[in-house]
Amino acid sequence: MSVVAVFWIVNGKSNPSYKIAWIIPILLFPIFGGLFYIFFFGGKKLSRYEKEKLRSIGFKVKNALVPDPMVLSEIMLHDDGAAVQSRYIQNIAYYPPHKNSTAEYLSIGEKKFEKLKEELKKAEHFIFMEYFIIEEGIMWNSILDILAEKAKKGVDVRIIYDDMAVSCFCREITTKSLRAWASSVVYLIPYPRYCLPG
Repeated sequence: MSVVAVFWIVNGKSNPSYKIAWIIPILLFPIFGGLFYIFFFGGKKLSRYEKEKLRSIGFKVKNALVPDPMVLSEIMLHDDGAAVQSRYIQNIAYYPPHKNSTAEYLSIGEKKFEKLKEELKKAEHFIFMEYFIIEEGIMWNSILDILAEKAKKGVDVRIIYDDMAVSCFCREITTKSLRAWASSVVYLIPYPRYCLPG
Protein backbone atom coordinates (compact mmCIF):
# COMPACT_ATOMS: atom_id res chain seq x y z
CA MET A 1 0.00 0.00 0.00
CA SER A 2 2.77 2.43 0.94
CA VAL A 3 4.72 1.66 -2.25
CA VAL A 4 1.62 2.56 -4.29
CA ALA A 5 1.20 5.79 -2.31
CA VAL A 6 4.86 6.74 -2.85
CA PHE A 7 4.62 6.12 -6.62
CA TRP A 8 1.39 8.16 -6.70
CA ILE A 9 3.11 11.07 -4.94
CA VAL A 10 6.33 10.93 -7.00
CA ASN A 11 4.39 10.96 -10.29
CA GLY A 12 2.04 13.74 -9.16
CA LYS A 13 2.28 17.37 -10.22
CA SER A 14 2.52 18.82 -6.72
CA ASN A 15 5.38 20.90 -5.35
CA PRO A 16 8.52 18.78 -4.62
CA SER A 17 8.57 19.99 -1.00
CA TYR A 18 5.09 18.50 -0.47
CA LYS A 19 6.23 15.25 -2.06
CA ILE A 20 9.14 14.91 0.36
CA ALA A 21 6.92 15.92 3.29
CA TRP A 22 4.60 12.99 2.48
CA ILE A 23 7.14 10.38 1.34
CA ILE A 24 9.19 10.47 4.56
CA PRO A 25 6.32 9.66 6.99
CA ILE A 26 4.91 7.06 4.60
CA LEU A 27 8.26 5.24 4.50
CA LEU A 28 8.74 5.60 8.27
CA PHE A 29 5.28 4.13 8.95
CA PRO A 30 4.74 1.88 5.92
CA ILE A 31 1.37 0.40 6.85
CA PHE A 32 -0.43 3.37 8.34
CA GLY A 33 1.39 6.11 6.38
CA GLY A 34 0.26 4.80 3.00
CA LEU A 35 -3.29 4.18 4.18
CA PHE A 36 -3.50 7.64 5.74
CA TYR A 37 -2.35 9.34 2.54
CA ILE A 38 -4.64 7.35 0.25
CA PHE A 39 -7.64 7.72 2.57
CA PHE A 40 -7.33 11.49 3.07
CA PHE A 41 -5.51 12.79 -0.01
CA GLY A 42 -5.09 10.05 -2.60
CA GLY A 43 -8.34 10.54 -4.46
CA LYS A 44 -8.70 14.27 -3.88
CA LYS A 45 -8.94 16.33 -7.06
CA LEU A 46 -9.34 20.06 -7.30
CA SER A 47 -12.52 21.43 -8.79
CA ARG A 48 -12.38 23.70 -11.82
CA TYR A 49 -13.03 26.69 -9.54
CA GLU A 50 -10.16 25.70 -7.19
CA LYS A 51 -7.76 25.22 -10.12
CA GLU A 52 -8.71 28.61 -11.55
CA LYS A 53 -8.33 30.26 -8.14
CA LEU A 54 -4.84 28.74 -7.66
CA ARG A 55 -3.85 29.76 -11.19
CA SER A 56 -5.03 33.31 -10.48
CA ILE A 57 -3.07 33.46 -7.21
CA GLY A 58 0.06 32.12 -8.93
CA PHE A 59 -0.28 34.74 -11.67
CA LYS A 60 -0.61 37.56 -9.10
CA VAL A 61 2.40 36.30 -7.12
CA LYS A 62 4.57 36.08 -10.27
CA ASN A 63 3.59 39.61 -11.28
CA ALA A 64 4.20 41.01 -7.80
CA LEU A 65 7.64 39.40 -7.43
CA VAL A 66 9.36 40.36 -10.66
CA PRO A 67 12.94 39.02 -10.75
CA ASP A 68 15.88 41.30 -11.46
CA PRO A 69 18.30 39.39 -13.76
CA MET A 70 21.19 41.59 -12.61
CA VAL A 71 20.88 40.28 -9.04
CA LEU A 72 21.16 36.66 -10.18
CA SER A 73 24.17 37.59 -12.35
CA GLU A 74 25.89 39.18 -9.35
CA ILE A 75 25.26 36.08 -7.24
CA MET A 76 26.74 33.94 -10.03
CA LEU A 77 29.94 36.02 -9.97
CA HIS A 78 30.43 35.22 -6.29
CA ASP A 79 29.09 31.67 -5.94
CA ASP A 80 27.79 29.33 -8.67
CA GLY A 81 26.10 27.04 -6.14
CA ALA A 82 24.20 29.92 -4.54
CA ALA A 83 23.14 31.10 -8.01
CA VAL A 84 21.75 27.65 -8.86
CA GLN A 85 19.79 27.55 -5.58
CA SER A 86 18.52 31.11 -6.09
CA ARG A 87 17.33 30.28 -9.61
CA TYR A 88 15.59 27.14 -8.34
CA ILE A 89 13.78 29.05 -5.57
CA GLN A 90 12.84 31.76 -8.07
CA ASN A 91 11.41 29.26 -10.60
CA ILE A 92 9.67 26.88 -8.19
CA ALA A 93 8.52 29.07 -5.31
CA TYR A 94 8.38 32.42 -7.21
CA TYR A 95 10.72 34.13 -4.72
CA PRO A 96 13.45 35.92 -6.67
CA PRO A 97 16.60 37.13 -4.90
CA HIS A 98 16.78 40.84 -4.03
CA LYS A 99 19.53 43.35 -3.31
CA ASN A 100 19.92 45.82 -0.49
CA SER A 101 18.14 43.76 2.14
CA THR A 102 19.58 42.80 5.50
CA ALA A 103 19.09 40.00 7.97
CA GLU A 104 20.29 39.61 11.52
CA TYR A 105 21.24 36.13 12.72
CA LEU A 106 20.08 35.38 16.25
CA SER A 107 21.78 32.21 17.45
CA ILE A 108 19.41 31.25 20.30
CA GLY A 109 15.74 31.67 21.11
CA GLU A 110 16.37 33.98 24.08
CA LYS A 111 18.05 36.53 21.80
CA LYS A 112 15.21 36.26 19.29
CA PHE A 113 12.63 36.80 22.04
CA GLU A 114 14.36 39.94 23.37
CA LYS A 115 14.79 41.32 19.84
CA LEU A 116 11.13 40.59 19.07
CA LYS A 117 9.98 42.56 22.11
CA GLU A 118 12.26 45.47 21.15
CA GLU A 119 10.88 45.57 17.61
CA LEU A 120 7.25 45.27 18.76
CA LYS A 121 7.74 48.27 21.04
CA LYS A 122 9.03 50.31 18.07
CA ALA A 123 5.98 49.61 15.86
CA GLU A 124 3.98 52.71 14.94
CA HIS A 125 1.53 51.64 12.20
CA PHE A 126 1.01 47.88 12.16
CA ILE A 127 2.13 44.56 13.67
CA PHE A 128 1.50 41.36 11.70
CA MET A 129 2.58 38.08 13.33
CA GLU A 130 2.25 34.45 12.28
CA TYR A 131 2.56 31.45 14.58
CA PHE A 132 1.84 27.74 14.29
CA ILE A 133 1.07 27.21 17.98
CA ILE A 134 0.23 29.84 20.58
CA GLU A 135 0.31 28.78 24.22
CA GLU A 136 -0.07 30.73 27.43
CA GLY A 137 3.14 31.34 29.33
CA ILE A 138 5.81 33.93 30.09
CA MET A 139 6.70 34.51 26.44
CA TRP A 140 3.19 34.80 24.99
CA ASN A 141 1.87 36.83 27.93
CA SER A 142 4.69 39.38 27.67
CA ILE A 143 4.12 39.66 23.90
CA LEU A 144 0.38 40.03 24.48
CA ASP A 145 0.97 42.90 26.93
CA ILE A 146 2.95 44.76 24.27
CA LEU A 147 0.31 44.03 21.60
CA ALA A 148 -2.48 45.27 23.89
CA GLU A 149 -0.59 48.50 24.58
CA LYS A 150 0.09 49.03 20.87
CA ALA A 151 -3.53 48.33 19.93
CA LYS A 152 -4.69 50.97 22.45
CA LYS A 153 -2.42 53.47 20.68
CA GLY A 154 -4.07 52.73 17.33
CA VAL A 155 -1.52 50.30 15.89
CA ASP A 156 -3.15 47.71 13.59
CA VAL A 157 -2.31 44.40 15.33
CA ARG A 158 -3.03 41.12 13.54
CA ILE A 159 -2.02 37.55 14.30
CA ILE A 160 -2.27 34.60 11.95
CA TYR A 161 -2.28 31.29 13.80
CA ASP A 162 -3.04 27.66 13.08
CA ASP A 163 -6.49 27.19 14.56
CA MET A 164 -6.26 23.40 14.34
CA ALA A 165 -2.87 23.19 16.10
CA VAL A 166 -3.99 25.57 18.85
CA SER A 167 -7.20 23.63 19.54
CA CYS A 168 -5.51 20.19 19.25
CA PHE A 169 -2.21 20.69 21.06
CA CYS A 170 -2.59 23.60 23.47
CA ARG A 171 -4.75 22.69 26.44
CA GLU A 172 -4.44 25.88 28.45
CA ILE A 173 -5.21 28.22 25.61
CA THR A 174 -8.30 27.80 23.47
CA THR A 175 -9.59 29.31 20.27
CA LYS A 176 -12.42 30.81 22.31
CA SER A 177 -10.00 32.68 24.58
CA LEU A 178 -7.98 33.83 21.57
CA ARG A 179 -11.11 35.27 20.01
CA ALA A 180 -11.99 36.96 23.31
CA TRP A 181 -8.58 38.66 23.23
CA ALA A 182 -9.10 39.50 19.57
CA SER A 183 -12.27 41.46 20.27
CA SER A 184 -10.37 43.77 22.61
CA VAL A 185 -6.77 43.86 21.45
CA VAL A 186 -5.81 41.82 18.42
CA TYR A 187 -7.26 40.62 15.14
CA LEU A 188 -6.75 36.87 14.85
CA ILE A 189 -7.05 35.01 11.57
CA PRO A 190 -7.46 31.24 11.98
CA TYR A 191 -6.32 29.05 9.10
CA PRO A 192 -9.27 27.21 7.53
CA ARG A 193 -9.18 23.58 8.64
CA TYR A 194 -9.84 22.27 5.15
CA CYS A 195 -6.68 23.87 3.67
CA LEU A 196 -4.36 20.90 4.15
CA PRO A 197 -1.50 20.22 1.71
CA GLY A 198 -2.24 17.45 -0.76
